[in-house]
Amino acid sequence: AEIKIHRLEVLESGAISIEGHSALPEVGNVYVERLRAGGQVVRSAQLERITTASNDQKTFSIKAQR
Repeated sequence: AEIKIHRLEVLESGAISIEGHSALPEVGNVYVERLRAGGQVVRSAQLERITTASNDQKTFSIKAQR
């Protein structure tokens, strides 16, 4: 499924914040798993929330540490 990232923030502390949306709610979990599997850039990643917009788009928020 397609993911549209609309915010990516990398802080000086190394924390990464990602917000994106997709039509399928499970895409957020898949994206987190792929971040974790990479292992070279991201040490940890977790899905913080999934919300549904009026057009059935699912917006997800991920926090990660590099």
